[in-house]
Amino acid sequence: MAGRDVICLKCKAMYDSQKIKNLRCPNCDAVVSEVSTQEDFLKSMADAGSTSLGVRNVDARISRTSNADSFLANLFDFKFKKFVTTQVAGVMFLLCTVLVALTVFWQEYAIFKSLTEEDASLVPTSLAIACYILFSGFVAIVLIRIVLESLVALVKIAQNTTK
Repeated sequence: MAGRDVICLKCKAMYDSQKIKNLRCPNCDAVVSEVSTQEDFLKSMADAGSTSLGVRNVDARISRTSNADSFLANLFDFKFKKFVTTQVAGVMFLLCTVLVALTVFWQEYAIFKSLTEEDASLVPTSLAIACYILFSGFVAIVLIRIVLESLVALVKIAQNTTK
């Protein structure tokens, strides 16, 4: 049931199933019921005796949150109430990884091309430089990952403290 929504049949509150212990509502200690879609949620609300006004309010709240999560709306939120870091982090990591890989490939190509044109006495130095470039590329990817994970962690902390 991880990652699914549950609803209290008594007080009609909706919770994340990961935050609910023993399938009991934290407010009224009643049994909660699992819902997987908006239709299941609305049906559970109606089965629990909710008024049509309450169902309409819940429906509006669900549609409002799904519309508010669009990337472009969050990107051009000039009050910075929504964050795009978590949505962009994966793409940024992919782009940075490709850029580092292309840079390493280009530098390795330049070194091995110079080996064919230069004196044979430069082979050990060129190989050492080639190993250093590979290691530097790996370290760059690890550091980029750490920075992006730190940014995402900060954003998730900010999101959780505002709730």
